[in-house]
Amino acid sequence: MLGPDGHALGDGQARHAALNDQFSLVTHSIDHLAPPLFGVDVKYARPRLFAERGFGEVRPSYGSVLLPLFEDDGLRMGQIAQRARLSKQTMTTMVRLCERDGLVERERDPNDARAFRIQLTQRAKDFKPVAQEILRELDTKVLATLGERQRSALARALKGVMNL
Repeated sequence: MLGPDGHALGDGQARHAALNDQFSLVTHSIDHLAPPLFGVDVKYARPRLFAERGFGEVRPSYGSVLLPLFEDDGLRMGQIAQRARLSKQTMTTMVRLCERDGLVERERDPNDARAFRIQLTQRAKDFKPVAQEILRELDTKVLATLGERQRSALARALKGVMNL
């Protein structure tokens, strides 16, 4: 698998990219398919699902920051950006938002005083099982609505679009 810079990703990076793709595929497909399939706009319902479980500050876009850190806490900003397949500038904004909402904190890198490592707060660690549960619920709804063949076809098609 290739990163945003066109270079091959290592095993850990490829695994995370696959997880990030899965997260993106589920959320994007739910956002666009939910109104006609379920009669509800889940784009606005998903933050409510977080709030109902006590995490009203979490936004779906925070997955770009949180998923890499759930897998490997203490990454540098550039490493998170690479794993999420986003620019460093975009990631800096996302980390600032997560920091503002008490989900991550920056710590100086002990090996490079110019760099920072991004750490999950306890609040973010407490959110991880909630995020996994919500993703399972959404995936179950997609599967129940589309069936396995159509869900797989949708996933392949969305991956193709994402790689354009």
